[in-house]
Amino acid sequence: MERNQALDEHAQSEMEKIDEALKAKEEGSYGHCKTCNMEIPLERLEAIPCTLYCVEHAPERPLSQERPAEEDILIPSKGDHFENRHGIEIVDERR
Repeated sequence: MERNQALDEHAQSEMEKIDEALKAKEEGSYGHCKTCNMEIPLERLEAIPCTLYCVEHAPERPLSQERPAEEDILIPSKGDHFENRHGIEIVDERR
């Protein structure tokens, strides 16, 4: 349920950004940074079509500190070793 809620929130956020970009297009300001009014490079608009800011003025997005519950019980890997797989023999059957 939490995953679906997060996906719904993300979709709603993306729709709001798209609506803002469409409004900017109607007003004739699409493709120009809302902060400095400089033209946003085409490469950036192709990568993020709904952006209203140049790279320098893009609002910082907070990184989520929430981690999946599964991480509480998973054992982290130890490099390229199979130390967590005691008693399991790995055989390459292609030979």
